[in-house]
Amino acid sequence: MTSGVKGGRAANAIAIGPDDTLLDVFDRVRAGGLAPVELSIPNDSPLFLTAAEFRTLRDVADHGRHPVAIRTPDPSRVQLAKLFGLDVALAPAAKPAPAPRAAKLGSVVADQPGPGGTAAPVPRPTLVVPANQPEQPPAVDVSTTALPSEDVASTITESEAVARWPAEPLVHQPVPRMTRRLRDRVSAAVASQRRRPIPAAGPVAEAAAAEAGTVETLFQDDSDEVVAAPETPRRLHWVGDRARASPLVVAGVALFVVLVIVTALNFLLPSAAVRLELASVPINSALVFDVTADGEPFDAGAAFALPGTRATVTVVTELSVPTTGFEAIPEGVASGSIRLANPTATEQTVEAGTALATESGANFQFVEPVVVPAADPVTGVPGQAQSVIEAVEPGTGGNVATGEIGGRLPNGVYYSNRQGPTAGGSDREVQTVAPADLDALRQMVEASLGELVEAELRGEDAETAAGLAIVEPTLTVQESTDTFDQEVGAAAGTVSLIAERTVSVLTYDQAAAAERLASKLSEESRATRPEGVRLGPIALDAENVSIVAGTAEGARFQVDAAARADLVLTEARRTDLTEQLAGKSEVEVAAILDGLPEVAHYEIEPGFRLFSSRMPANAGRIEIDDGS
Repeated sequence: MTSGVKGGRAANAIAIGPDDTLLDVFDRVRAGGLAPVELSIPNDSPLFLTAAEFRTLRDVADHGRHPVAIRTPDPSRVQLAKLFGLDVALAPAAKPAPAPRAAKLGSVVADQPGPGGTAAPVPRPTLVVPANQPEQPPAVDVSTTALPSEDVASTITESEAVARWPAEPLVHQPVPRMTRRLRDRVSAAVASQRRRPIPAAGPVAEAAAAEAGTVETLFQDDSDEVVAAPETPRRLHWVGDRARASPLVVAGVALFVVLVIVTALNFLLPSAAVRLELASVPINSALVFDVTADGEPFDAGAAFALPGTRATVTVVTELSVPTTGFEAIPEGVASGSIRLANPTATEQTVEAGTALATESGANFQFVEPVVVPAADPVTGVPGQAQSVIEAVEPGTGGNVATGEIGGRLPNGVYYSNRQGPTAGGSDREVQTVAPADLDALRQMVEASLGELVEAELRGEDAETAAGLAIVEPTLTVQESTDTFDQEVGAAAGTVSLIAERTVSVLTYDQAAAAERLASKLSEESRATRPEGVRLGPIALDAENVSIVAGTAEGARFQVDAAARADLVLTEARRTDLTEQLAGKSEVEVAAILDGLPEVAHYEIEPGFRLFSSRMPANAGRIEIDDGS
């Protein structure tokens, strides 16, 4: 049957009868197609008493796109329908037959057909709203309202019920009686519903399961005794009229929460860093150790011995040095004037190239021919002439002083340089290769041979390069080749040597030696160290390690450890120190650190803190940094 028009279509009116089940109602809703549905739910119907049933109705309507409107005189059902977004109207309830005033409070006359029907109290099951739905005003249970036989819907309307909740205290009303007749009727409805095939899944299956479970558990007693509802306590007087906590309670709870948070943050978040500069201990000791081919010490004087490894390697190097030899090469030719005297009675001619010599061996010659006149026959004065001579060989050897040239030519003419010296002779100096230069190059190769061999070995074994060292006294040359680029006496500014050596030498691991030395030095310095600290690393280098003796089979080394070794905190000492500092004030921290002999200087870097200048109470939030 249809009634009304909604959205341009005739609405399909469905009235729920006393024998209808949920599946019957859902089938009738789906049978209407897309037409709007107006669902009338009588007040005494056992259906649609729970939120699960209304949720399933909404899902069926949404799935089939059936607009559903609810008409019911029950305000509780009105509230549930609104809770799930269904259109709803509070319909007037049917007028029941007058009941005597002595009827029990909290009962509702059963809606029985025909005049003069016997009134039977109908219990109102408690409606259960799912916990995941938003808080709604409680449904007004008209069955628990102490009224005479008046129209309940007209007495307590939906708006009044909403307005009163939750202002009015919730007080228990008399519980309605459940007769065997009404219980059998409800059970029959449930049984008829179970006889219908229920889908395995979907909204209909969910609604059927919810309805069956809800109705079955409402009434378990076979007698006509009163079925008691769960007791609902009254509100306490200090909570307030609208279920709000009093301001004092709220303030107390808030203060407690703040104190808990502050306490937790003060324990977990504060941090601090303590930078320590540890003291150092003096190490004044001279330790001796041996490196031998068999790993055995030369004698008992060695603190320990390390085995050496024999290695053979060929190295090639090229060296150059400036030459130190010099050679004078004549360049300029000396010349000068010479005076001639002829005592003979005849004129004499001196030809060009006529040779002259000095007592020191310098040789000269006439540059041009010259004629020397004869002597004066009257006076006997020799004839005079002037000429130019030059040195036969260039160089400074032709530069002679005045008067050093003189003598008599074979033709009787005398010569002399009494009028001035000869000049103009010069020499050019040239660097040459001296024998000492070659010797110097050979010595340089021998001096650097140890470094050359060590560098070559480290290049071949990169993994042990950092700690590899050679024992120089064990170095022996097996093959040697020297190639010079100049010979002795050659004019050159530098001379170079390409030297090739094949050598055999013992090597040892410096890291192992350093570890053994550190152990020995640590034992010797244990008496001067505070507890809880250890020595830092001790480096071996050329400054404090020297060879005091050596043979072809090994060498003895001496370590002059006149230094100071830095201390390093052990993990146990570090943990103990953080526990001592935890929760201490600045004054207490200073007193603790000043009293530690291993601490030379300290600096405290405070981190995050809350309302306190103390160190964090949590020792794990304190960082100790000693630079290690």
